[in-house]
Amino acid sequence: MAYNETVSHGTPDFPFAIYRLNRNMPKYEMPYHFHTFLELVRVKKGRLEISLNNKFFTLNENEYCVVNSEVIHGAKPFDCEYECLVFDLNFLKTNNKVCNDFIDNLLLHRIKINEKIADKSVTFVLDSLFDNFSDDKGKFVFETVGYVNLFLSKVIADKLYYNVSKFDEGKAGKNIDKLKKALRFINVNYKSEITLSDVAAVTGLSEKYFCAVFKSFTGKTPFEYILGLRAEKAATALLVSDSSVTDIAFDNGFNDLSYFIKTFKKKYGVSPAKYRHKDNN
Repeated sequence: MAYNETVSHGTPDFPFAIYRLNRNMPKYEMPYHFHTFLELVRVKKGRLEISLNNKFFTLNENEYCVVNSEVIHGAKPFDCEYECLVFDLNFLKTNNKVCNDFIDNLLLHRIKINEKIADKSVTFVLDSLFDNFSDDKGKFVFETVGYVNLFLSKVIADKLYYNVSKFDEGKAGKNIDKLKKALRFINVNYKSEITLSDVAAVTGLSEKYFCAVFKSFTGKTPFEYILGLRAEKAATALLVSDSSVTDIAFDNGFNDLSYFIKTFKKKYGVSPAKYRHKDNN
C-alpha cells in the first residue's frame, strides 16, 4: 500500500489501484483533490463524510460512493476504515460504439454516475470487485475488468446516471474551475512560502471572495489547507525516509520546528517522533 497517492494509479497495462485507509496512514483524512480517474469508495467500518464538488454525503459501514472524473473531493473519517478503488476509464474502451460513447460522455463530463449507490444488485457487484482486488495477477486482472464492466452495465441498465449541463453547473461550475487552479498551485508550491494573495491571484478572485469560496468547498481556510498538506507530506516522509524530524519539517514548508510539532500533533494526535515509530501496518 503506497502511503501517498501518485498521479499514476496501477500500471500502464493495468491502470487500477486500491487504497485501504485507516487512522495510521497520512491520508486517513482524505485531502481535497481531483483527478481524471473514476473512483469508487467503500466504507468498511465507522462513518465517512465525503464532499464531491460541494455536495456532501455521509457513508456508513458497507456503503458506497462514486467519485466522477475531475470532481473535487475530500473526506473526513470518524473511527473509520475505508477503501478507494481508482481506475482509468480509457482502459475500458473497446471497438463497441455504445460502450465507447458512454465512457466518452463520462470523460467529457456530459453525464455523471449517481454519487450514492444503494441498489443491492449493484452493491453486490461492487462487493465482489473490492473483495477480489489483490496484488495477484492472472485471473485477478480478468475478474477486475469484468466486475467493472458489469458495474457500468448496471449503471446504464438501471439509469444510475444523470445528464450534466452548463446550466446545472452555473456559478458553482466557475468556482470549481477556480478552486482547481488554487489546488494545483498549492500542491506544486506547498514547500515554499505561500501568501493568500499568491493563491487568490491564480484564481483571479479577490482575497476575500476566494477565501469564502475555498472554505465553502473544503471547510477549511486556505492557510489551514496548506498546513494540513504540509503535515501530511511530512507524515509520509517520516514513514518512508530516514531523514531527521527537523529536516523533514523544513523540507515540507515549515520554518519553525516547534510550530511543525504543534501542527503535526494537532492533525495526527502524536508527535512526529512517536508517529514515525508506532505500528503503521
